[in-house]
Amino acid sequence: LCISNEASQAYMFGGCDHRRPPGPNAELYKLDMSDPSGFYWQKIEVAGGAAAPSARWHHTATMSGGTMIVFGGFSGSKTYRYYNDVWLLDTASDKWSQPAAGACDVTAAGEVKLKRPWANVPAPRGAHSATVIERRLLCFGGYGGAGFSRKDFNDLCALHLDTWEWEEIECFGDPPEPR
Repeated sequence: LCISNEASQAYMFGGCDHRRPPGPNAELYKLDMSDPSGFYWQKIEVAGGAAAPSARWHHTATMSGGTMIVFGGFSGSKTYRYYNDVWLLDTASDKWSQPAAGACDVTAAGEVKLKRPWANVPAPRGAHSATVIERRLLCFGGYGGAGFSRKDFNDLCALHLDTWEWEEIECFGDPPEPR
């Protein structure tokens, strides 16, 4: 759940649904909290053919200005894929886009592939944490990896929201255990 800067709207994207077996979805909802007498949920439908993130869970959705930033996550309930893609939701128009540096395609098998190399992009992951501080999306930890590998991460990386460049942040002291 991601609260807009005006605090009158909240957005929810993806997550695990109630199917049997349960699995990720790509649904987008907006909660209008502008009327103190009652809040109102609205499902946002993406126009036919428009690019949008694939179904996922264990991703992060973080608000920066009027933009919700979705990073990473997992697909599938039977076949896991780990993502390291970035999606942007313009909350004024409820339209999805991607930064040019991080544009990707989805294969017929559901695998997300970056269209071009993206320097310093973190390894695919989910169950990480993310927050925006001073126009940087900071991501910590999680687990995932390339292909069928599974690794617990203990790294801190930043995506500069003005240049769309990733950097690994060097930290000092005793780090927490991977989580």
